Amino acid sequence: MSIKINVIDVGCGNRLIKPWKKNISSIGFYLGSDPVGTVDHLQEIPNKHICKEAFFNTNGYKKFYVCKKLNTSSFFKPDYKELKEYHSSPRRRKRFIITEKKNIRCCRLDDIISKVGVNFDFLKLDTQGSEYQILKGMGKYLRQDIIAVQAEVWFRHLYKGIKLFPEVDKLLIKNGFTRVKKYIFECKFWGDVLYLREDSRKNDKMSFIKKIYKVKESVKKKD
Repeated sequence: MSIKINVIDVGCGNRLIKPWKKNISSIGFYLGSDPVGTVDHLQEIPNKHICKEAFFNTNGYKKFYVCKKLNTSSFFKPDYKELKEYHSSPRRRKRFIITEKKNIRCCRLDDIISKVGVNFDFLKLDTQGSEYQILKGMGKYLRQDIIAVQAEVWFRHLYKGIKLFPEVDKLLIKNGFTRVKKYIFECKFWGDVLYLREDSRKNDKMSFIKKIYKVKESVKKKD
């Protein structure tokens, strides 16, 4: 019997992350959300729900900054002073120029999970600074159901008012997760971090996730 992992992909527009792109057949149910990205690449996933709303820790409408390069868009305004240090090239900084401001409907992720009625296993966050708020909006499902989180984290305020890595890290550890892999990109200003939470009810699923992420069976915290 093949393993089926129920996946939440926040910031699912334009591409499916590598481990899952190669393992689409192992995705049981897929819940995605992206305010501006396209979802044509998700056609191969048979069981899915793509939300029109964006996820946050509150319900209601919130201002969203659409940038010249769509995948740099955010609920948080780009900090051009920090970006000048991050990108010495003016051409590359232009990706963060705000082209439009939208009022986008937001909802808590725990409300959507409750409506969908699926026990999710894996959470991926790539939202240009709102990762902390989305985690806060998961409520009980973060500590009771999710066993793996791949989160984009920030080490500098490239967007004004975002929560940086230490706060996201502390929140996940408080909810029983262990940091096992850290991928640092772009001048060490941001990166991705993989967290795992052991759950005896989901040993087979955990083994599969460790396998595709090339994590040793004995999980130890890595700096």
